[in-house]
Amino acid sequence: MAKKRLLAEDFERYGRAALFGGASAALLNIIVLLLARGAGYSPMARSGGMLVPESISVLQVTLSCLIPAIGASVLLRILIKSTRKPETIFYKIAMIFLVLSMSGPAMVPVNRLATRFILGVMHLVAAGAIIGSLQKVRLLRK
Repeated sequence: MAKKRLLAEDFERYGRAALFGGASAALLNIIVLLLARGAGYSPMARSGGMLVPESISVLQVTLSCLIPAIGASVLLRILIKSTRKPETIFYKIAMIFLVLSMSGPAMVPVNRLATRFILGVMHLVAAGAIIGSLQKVRLLRK
């Protein structure tokens, strides 16, 4: 009974950390997006199978931060339960995902280097906020 309660508390703690990380990543990336628009750049990306890139919306930014945060939280919980060095494995997997996600901005079919740069910054901000929030909850648990 006590073990089930501990698992439920851990699940809740990691879930909150994922939502906090995703929400903070979304907020920071919305700020980056608004600053870019204010400077005259409108970052564009393909979405939903579109062939032509379109301007990124705030909703796309928010979902693109929250969904990976939840996935990262689930992955970390699985690694904690099934491996001896969950943090090491998690960070390696996170870095692989970051490198793969950076190929998206590099491949955007636009002529503006600024768009690629802005999207790259947004990917780095999201990774930092999500990994940081999950790292914090893991360190507090010890």
